[in-house]
Formats: sequence, structure tokens, C-alpha cells
Amino acid sequence: MILIIGHRDEHTQRVEAHLETLGQRVIYWNTQSFPAEASLSLHLGDFSQSCLELHQERLFLSDIEGVYWYHYHGVRPGSRTTDPEADVSLLNLFRSWQTNWVNPPASVMRHRLKIYQLQQVAQLGIRTPHTLVSNDIGSLQSFCEQMGGTIISKNYTGIGIPQKLTSASLASNLQADSSQRSMMPAIFQEYIQGLDIRIHAIGDALFATELHTQDWTFVLDRQVELRATSVPDDLAEQCQRIIQRLGLVFSGLDFRRTQTGEYVFIEANPSPQFGAYEAACHYPISEHVAKRLCGKHPNYPTGPSRPGTEGHTA
Repeated sequence: MILIIGHRDEHTQRVEAHLETLGQRVIYWNTQSFPAEASLSLHLGDFSQSCLELHQERLFLSDIEGVYWYHYHGVRPGSRTTDPEADVSLLNLFRSWQTNWVNPPASVMRHRLKIYQLQQVAQLGIRTPHTLVSNDIGSLQSFCEQMGGTIISKNYTGIGIPQKLTSASLASNLQADSSQRSMMPAIFQEYIQGLDIRIHAIGDALFATELHTQDWTFVLDRQVELRATSVPDDLAEQCQRIIQRLGLVFSGLDFRRTQTGEYVFIEANPSPQFGAYEAACHYPISEHVAKRLCGKHPNYPTGPSRPGTEGHTA
């Protein structure tokens, strides 16, 4: 039995189809049903007795071979139990539960600490964008000038669309409100010109895709063109080092490839969407995720013949 935390959509259905082929029963759990419509009993002394009451069925945790952390919705607001207590109880369960996680809860939680993630990757000697975290207007203006007059603004949650800011746009905003000296804290980064590269990493397998867009970022382009591409050996090594440092089993690694061929790390997503990439590039990403959830660990080849690289050139 495999538990999928989140909702059913085109991505999870792809994984579900492979799991059923492997003889697995699949259960979905939208955690907003807790605690009003789902119950939990966690026995620390005898974990075999620990169970989850879900959809009017008792599920023993020891019978669940793997958990796919696809989308954690939190708990239902206004539930009988106070929201913080219910949320923390679930997180305690997730951290205590030893199973085939994709991805481990602690690693998913660290994704919220985006600056920490960037620091961890930078410590590996991997190129990351120059970054400022601030809510001070003066510091932001100075940083923008240092970065050549153009920067990117992101929020911490990852919700929303990144913005491109220029010295002129910042000056215009200040002129409109001359009393403004501070704002909500945000992440500001140098603007890296180049081509977006998404690499889905699952274990040793890497599936790389170029995202060709008419805008400055693929996030803003609904007509983005996806093309399979190869992964240079040095970049493949970097990808493995990144997911190991961040404790990830499955990740969508975002890079920018500059005109000089340099790869700049942007972000590691612990719950990436992949349906469009599978469809466009014929990558078996969902199959690899399903096998990982079942505890099947294929011995992937290394070097240029790594799955997702052989025969795929730009």
C-alpha cells in the first residue's frame, strides 16, 4: 500500500498508474480532513499498532510501504482541535514514521528555508546568484545598482510569480511614495541571462529539459517549449551532490545556462510537477517515482548513458 499526501491530479495519476501495475493499492490523503474526518494513533513503544483512520477505514502504518509527499495542505482551519496543535501532531507523525518517503518530511520542510538552501548549495562550490534578503529600500537600491541595474524579486513561500526590477522602476515606485523606507522582507537576486534548464532527479537518474520561452522566465510563458537535452558529466555530479546535501530523493532542480555555458543553480523543488515534461520528452519520471516508493532501487548506469541523457541532445 502506498499513501499519497495531497490531491489527485495529472501528476499523481501518472505515479498511481505505475504503482497499480506494480501491484500496489494507492490511498490519497488530503490532510485538511484532519482532525475532523481523520484520526491518528501513534504508538511509540509498538509502532505496529500505529494507525490512521481515513475514509472510514483503519490503515496500519506498518502496512504502508511508501509515502509520496506531493502536496501538504495543512489541517482544516477552524477544526475542533486548535490548528497549531493538529498541525504539529501531524508533523511529529511524519518525522517519526520510518518508511520509503518521497521526499523525507525534514527535507521538504527545509525547502521553506530558501536562503538556507542556497547557502547549502553554495557551500558545495556550486554557482548561485548573488542574493540579498532585506526589507530596507536603501539596501535594495544599492544592491540593484551593484547588479547592473536589473534584479529579480521573489517571496519566501514560493507562491506567486517572480518579478524583474530595474533601478528605474524602483525609483519610480519611491517617487510615488516618498515616505516609504521599508517594506515586507523578500529575496532579491542578480538577474542571470540565459536559458532555463529543469533537471528532474530521482535517485541516480537525471532527466534534463530546456525551457524555451519568449519571456524572461518560463513561469510567465504558457507557450513555453520543452526540449529534452543532455546533462554534462560535471553538472550531473553537481546534481547528485545537491540532492544528497539537501536530503532529497526526488527533486526538480532549476538552473540557468548562460551564453558561456555556465550553469547557475536557482532552486531545488522537493515536490516538482513533471507531467508536461514526461509528455514532451517521453521521460519515465513517474515510473521511477513509483519504483522508489515501493523500495525498488534500480542500479542506474553512470556517466553519459544515465537515463534521461543518452540520445537527448539539444
